[in-house]
Amino acid sequence: MGFDELFTIDLIEGEPVQRPLAEMTADEVLGAVGWLEVERYWKGQASDAVHDLLDENLDLEKEGRESEKTEGLFLAAASAGGAQWNALERFNQLIDLICALAPDEEVDGMTIDEVLRRFWPPTTEVMEAAERKAQANAAASERFAWSS
Repeated sequence: MGFDELFTIDLIEGEPVQRPLAEMTADEVLGAVGWLEVERYWKGQASDAVHDLLDENLDLEKEGRESEKTEGLFLAAASAGGAQWNALERFNQLIDLICALAPDEEVDGMTIDEVLRRFWPPTTEVMEAAERKAQANAAASERFAWSS
């Protein structure tokens, strides 16, 4: 993920408005964060609902009642869970990229809004450094996750 990636910032006449992060104002970046928060929430709700249906269906099968829905529900649960994970990952990557704009010692305790108000818009050099920093942080997180 980088500053050239497109993010949805609003809807106009029912159509999503997207812009590259590098071309956004601080308020538009906050709009993109908000959009991803809402997307993450709704995909989580959908995933939970599908998993509840799957659980109910499995309970029926335990009682000896056949169900033709099980395979489809397993596929739907996997798809919904994947969509939820992707939304969470995209949200976290955007937050990491925004936080990478600020020096580590300054970002602690700051809200996203505060980071943006203080460090936005970034220069090309700052964007490149932030992308490298965010990629390094993501790689370190991935290594930690696999070692745990």
